[in-house]
Amino acid sequence: MDLNFKKIELSHKKIIENYFNTYHPKISEYTFTNLFIWSDVRHIRWSNLLDGIVFLGEKDNENYFFPPIGVGNCEKAFDILINYAIQHNVKTISLIPEYQIKFVKHRGLKIIADRDNFDYVYKSEKLAFLKGWRLDGKRGFIKKFRENYNFIYRNFEVEDKNACIKLFEKWLESKTDAPLANDEYKTFLKFMDNFEFLNAKGGIIKVDDSLVAFEFGEPLDKNTFVIHYEKADTSYIGSFQIINQQFTEHEIYPNYLFVNREQDMGVEGLRKAKLSYAPFKLIKKYEIKLTAS
Repeated sequence: MDLNFKKIELSHKKIIENYFNTYHPKISEYTFTNLFIWSDVRHIRWSNLLDGIVFLGEKDNENYFFPPIGVGNCEKAFDILINYAIQHNVKTISLIPEYQIKFVKHRGLKIIADRDNFDYVYKSEKLAFLKGWRLDGKRGFIKKFRENYNFIYRNFEVEDKNACIKLFEKWLESKTDAPLANDEYKTFLKFMDNFEFLNAKGGIIKVDDSLVAFEFGEPLDKNTFVIHYEKADTSYIGSFQIINQQFTEHEIYPNYLFVNREQDMGVEGLRKAKLSYAPFKLIKKYEIKLTAS
């Protein structure tokens, strides 16, 4: 079967979202926004596959497939991808949610749990109100922030764009030799340039006239809201904790039961921070090796 891969354009938004809205993806990567903003960095393209779609990306100069979505016969879809991969030197199918593993086990391929890309899922009520002893420390940081700073929370507006970019750049200055952070910055610029055409919501924290934190995300499905970006000026004690709590309270709870805060990418500090919020569950993802490395 010939797969005709195309670059992801804004004009494809309705087509791609129709599949997501119908088949309710389990993984955070599967929103149009995420795929679109990362499409330049990861060279992500898409193609129809049977009655569904599939995406092809590139990382470290090697191509990889995303798992298919919207396909009635998933086993057949994976067989097509595996055969195509062998012919076109695609090394892996990555980010496969746990429920799809059963469709590839019969091929006898090497299946690896991709811990760095597990999604962290939280109950929105917990993040909004930080109840329970495990979140005592978060409440403490927020208490300090409220005591020390005269702040406001409000929705992101287009005129906040430059201030958000400057805050991101300030955060980036502390990340030496961090290609992932630089890649994320490139996606954020694309996100800001196209914000009005996407489904995202944003919130900001201002202290006096200074923007000190922001957060952006969008619905993943009718029960789950996914967070794409969260940045804060750490010279303001509690800034990360307050934007997390305020954004959840004002934009997510009670309309969505869960918050998917995406993966930790194997970054030790990020993993520690995400675990410290006591996740409700992790969405496990797997990778299958298609050719010898």
